[in-house]
Amino acid sequence: MLVDVESLLASVSVPTLVVHRTQDVIPVDEGRFLASHIPSSRFRELAGVDHRPWVGDSQAVINEIERSWSGWHPPWLSPSSLLNPNAVVR
Repeated sequence: MLVDVESLLASVSVPTLVVHRTQDVIPVDEGRFLASHIPSSRFRELAGVDHRPWVGDSQAVINEIERSWSGWHPPWLSPSSLLNPNAVVR
């Protein structure tokens, strides 16, 4: 069963990391397409043939996730709110 979610991609409102292997069975252009249609997304192409991230060089996927999100924080949580004991946390 195929599901077309193209019309929903622009409504994704969270930071998104799209990781795709160079020689995946799904063409790498599909991953690029996803990333180009999701606001605030990042595309990372990794060497390899494995579609599932836990198969093969899974450490490369883990490294990319850590590298991409290590400095990320929710937009509503500013550094100054961390110092304010009365700040509202959502």
